[in-house]
Amino acid sequence: MKTPYTSVSEVQNSINHFSGILYKTEPNQIINDKHKFKAHSELMNELRSIILTSSKKERIYAQRAFMLANRAKEALIEWEFILDTVKKKDRIMVPVT
Repeated sequence: MKTPYTSVSEVQNSINHFSGILYKTEPNQIINDKHKFKAHSELMNELRSIILTSSKKERIYAQRAFMLANRAKEALIEWEFILDTVKKKDRIMVPVT
């Protein structure tokens, strides 16, 4: 499933299993570029809230996400791109046959 989010970690060793290539970024750089950065503590608080207040199905997903996010010391980047100035026809790349 595609989402506007990228998972990042505050601890390099906790995400080595994803791939052999690691990238580094700074939260302030992400924010200055008009994207959103959700720190690990903020993400964990949001998941706790979902666990305490949501339906059974949402609670199960949130509990699993909580466990994984805690293990990976996960934070999130939410990418925000403004496409209003891009013509719709320019947003689609179709192979020419």
